[in-house]
Order: sequence, then C-alpha cells, then structure tokens
Amino acid sequence: AAAGRKFGVRCCMPTCDGDEGGQTGPADGDDGSPSSGVCCQQQDDKKAWKFDDEAKLCAASKPDGECFKGSFEEARAFCGDAGARLPAPEEYGVTIRTGCGLDKLLVWTTESCGKGKHIAIKNGKRKCVVDSKSFGARCVAEYC
Repeated sequence: AAAGRKFGVRCCMPTCDGDEGGQTGPADGDDGSPSSGVCCQQQDDKKAWKFDDEAKLCAASKPDGECFKGSFEEARAFCGDAGARLPAPEEYGVTIRTGCGLDKLLVWTTESCGKGKHIAIKNGKRKCVVDSKSFGARCVAEYC
C-alpha cells in the first residue's frame, strides 16, 4: 500500500445452526475448524452491533469497545476474540456504516488470492493485498 493510505478489516462469525443436532451456538467455520464464536443474540454488548434481519448477520467495528489495526492474522485473532471471523466478500455490504471510519478504506475478507495474500474490498472493488499490511478490523456474526 502507498504511504499514507489507510485500510480496514471487517469480521464475520460462523453460521448458527439450529438443526436437530441441538447446536445452539455457531456452526464450524468455513474451513472445517470448530468455532469459538457466539451468535448475534448472544453478544454481550448488543449496542456495538448493527443487525441486518434480511442477511441474518450483525456487524461491529468495535466489538470490544476499541477500533483495531493490525495484520491479517492479527485481525483474524481480533475477530476470534470477539467470537467472530473475517467475512467472505459477499458479506462486505453488511459491515458498511459500523464505525471506525472504515467505510472509505480497504477492509479484509476471508478470500485468499495467493500464498500470504487475501482480498481486501473498498467500495465494492476487490484488491489482492499482502497479509502483513496493517489495516483496521470489523467483525460480523450470524443469527442463531
């Protein structure tokens, strides 16, 4: 990224699964790993989350009360600490207008675009960026 440019990260939580298996929390992550997350309705600070009933998602820029800046892995850990995961590119729209001044900045998604690189999106435009760059973070969770 060019000097002086700012980027952000938005996060998404794994799907909540209410099947006959009796699971009440989020389902396993997209990569098959178990989720440590909680659903939108289980978030401690509901005021920090923007709810989207149509998409069945909620989004937050400050799930722990603070804006965040760090690498892709640090952002993924930040979202994990909030019980969330980074979003897929198609979930980007839910994260808009959730704070920290990230609406006009590139934000991370889960989509890989090569070894050590992931897609970041700004205003719907995708860009392949190196994971070591330091960007902000947002988190999104799904309804249970």
